[in-house]
Amino acid sequence: MPLYRGDVLIKELRKARNLTQEQLCEGICEKGTLSRIERGLRRPDWFTFERLMQRLGEDPIKYYTDIVNIEDKQIIDLKEKIHKCLLMKTEEGFKEAETFLIQLEQRGANNLVRQYALYVKASLASHRGQHNKSLSLAVRGIRVTVPHFDEDKIDTYILSMDEVRLINIIAIAYAELSFNEKSLEIQKKLIASMDKSYHDEDEKLKFYVTLLYNTANDLFKLKQYDRCMSMCDKGIRLCDADGFNYTYLPMFLYYKSLCLYRINNIDEGNTHVYRAILLFKGMERYAELDMITKYLEKEFGITLPVI
Repeated sequence: MPLYRGDVLIKELRKARNLTQEQLCEGICEKGTLSRIERGLRRPDWFTFERLMQRLGEDPIKYYTDIVNIEDKQIIDLKEKIHKCLLMKTEEGFKEAETFLIQLEQRGANNLVRQYALYVKASLASHRGQHNKSLSLAVRGIRVTVPHFDEDKIDTYILSMDEVRLINIIAIAYAELSFNEKSLEIQKKLIASMDKSYHDEDEKLKFYVTLLYNTANDLFKLKQYDRCMSMCDKGIRLCDADGFNYTYLPMFLYYKSLCLYRINNIDEGNTHVYRAILLFKGMERYAELDMITKYLEKEFGITLPVI
């Protein structure tokens, strides 16, 4: 008798996606382990279940909440706390994330925990401006589950969300180290991979807008203003739809306004940047507001109005 309801689910989803057991489980678990999971003879730990479901393009929480055990709940809780700390983008938040990560690592030392730890450490290094370090950590992290990782083949891989995030950090590091073309190609391949693989739109959109934003950033730096505005428009539509991931909306508006200023469409640029200002103020993101105010004044001689 199956031990939990995920056994049939994983097998059915895998077959619906035309994936072999080897393709689905590579780097996550042994083929024999996946076979036992699919037959209901083995209950996977949270990290294994989460990665398998994400590679199948699904949100693991939707299928696991009612049968998750106490240990799994504690792991999920710790990952959520780490995620919130990273979003704070403050040194206080980063130190809290490191504390929670230590607690998580103490619960297990398998490859998937190690990969997640490398992702968090790479993300922290990136936020702190240590881009060579973040690049090294992210490459080590992705090679845990994709041992023969090749940047040119990203759009052919079946990736979990943590794998997508690690590759995104690699792209960000390249951009910060002035390899913008390389960063742009990686972001494009990540978007193509998610377009192909993620069937659960909510799960896909959790990180999709981040990739769109990073791509817009690269396009702006490369002075490809029309393409940058097109990417911003796509991001704005997604953010406006049901208020999803509103965090990135002011940044898409801001980058679109920069492109419009660059092509001397000042009036339309002002329309977008004023909306961005209102959103930044409403979200109390004063540091970012101060940054864009100084940039606009320096680059374009534009003084933002008091709103």
